[in-house]
Amino acid sequence: MKQVKDDLEYQIEEIVIPEAVKNLPINYFDFSMRLENVLRRLNVELLGDLQEMSFDEIEHTRNCGRKTVDELHEFIEKLQDENSVEMLVANYQQRIEDFA
Repeated sequence: MKQVKDDLEYQIEEIVIPEAVKNLPINYFDFSMRLENVLRRLNVELLGDLQEMSFDEIEHTRNCGRKTVDELHEFIEKLQDENSVEMLVANYQQRIEDFA
């Protein structure tokens, strides 16, 4: 029964990306190769490109299965934590400064 509930939630749930991380590039994160390929097929380059997409829409992309959607869903859930967002932004800015 839980699987059915999760499936329904994924179908209607739109992805919401916090403003502070919308401009971070996807390739900055350690996603699985499969998720990276799915995002590339969807022309997603920045986290903000995911805004208002649905997990169902992503799952219907070629070579995307439940595990891939779960990986993205877990990542998006972490982004809803303010501390995680602040840390991501700080780490990204530090990385940019290190390469400058």
